Amino acid sequence: MEKLHWTVEEVVAFLEDMISSEEASDMEIEMYQDYIWNQKFNKIKYFNTYKLALRKMRRVYDGS
Repeated sequence: MEKLHWTVEEVVAFLEDMISSEEASDMEIEMYQDYIWNQKFNKIKYFNTYKLALRKMRRVYDGS
């Protein structure tokens, strides 16, 4: 299995897409808003949410 490396822009675009389609959780919305205000992900505060978003991206990428 190849390891995927997502750019910050790809993660932000994925979160925006999830928010617009109303599929994002409250924590994902909060993480996105925090990113918009600070221009960086707080990976300490949102560690689990960030990893969950990456797993969702992987599933979409794989077509599952």
